[in-house]
Amino acid sequence: MPRPGESADIVRTSAPITKNGDEWEVTLSGHPTREWWRFFQKPPETVTLADPSRVNFNGFAMVFRSPEDHVRHWIEMIDKWIASANESCRQGRNEKSQQQMDSDQATDARQDRIRELNERFKDV
Repeated sequence: MPRPGESADIVRTSAPITKNGDEWEVTLSGHPTREWWRFFQKPPETVTLADPSRVNFNGFAMVFRSPEDHVRHWIEMIDKWIASANESCRQGRNEKSQQQMDSDQATDARQDRIRELNERFKDV
């Protein structure tokens, strides 16, 4: 379960559907953040048949164009790109969390030092 302020992983919640045999849509579990979308657009793995830059978002849906012979491949790649974007977002949150903990520890150390100094010189 995500902590307050964190978003849950995005997952695909539907099979691909089409209204015209050329444009396909899959539903997502949530609305992707800008950060997530940026990671989705630059995955570690791309191929010529499927390219994340050719995927558009429409609310909670992902839309892509593909002949029916390539839809299964597109879905496999989309699932990989989703997983990669989720992992990149988690890593980013972990790094930010670690930086915040380091900053908090430095602040605590400074405050402890100030208390020590005030105690040391309280009778002067």
